[in-house]
Amino acid sequence: MELGPQAGAGSGVDVLFTPIFVLATILNMLPAVLLSLTGGPTLPGGVPLEVAIYGLLHVLFLGRIYQSRRFAASQRERDLDLFKSHQ
Repeated sequence: MELGPQAGAGSGVDVLFTPIFVLATILNMLPAVLLSLTGGPTLPGGVPLEVAIYGLLHVLFLGRIYQSRRFAASQRERDLDLFKSHQ
C-alpha cells in the first residue's frame, strides 16, 4: 500500500481519461449549437430547445465524470480500510 502512490507519482497519466472525455463532450455539443443558429423552437428567454435538452444531458455527463474522479481519488483509502477490517 505504501509503494502504490510512489509508483505512479508524477507520471501525469490520468487513467480515467478525464481531459479527453471533457473535450469530446464539448465537441459533441458543437453540432447542436451550430444547428440552433438556423432557427427552430426556443424556450422562454430565447434558448433553443435543442441546445437546452442536449446541454442538460451533457452537463449531467460532465457531472458523472467529476463524480468518478472523486470516487477514484478515495479508492485507495477505502481499499486499505477494507483490508484492515478483514484481517
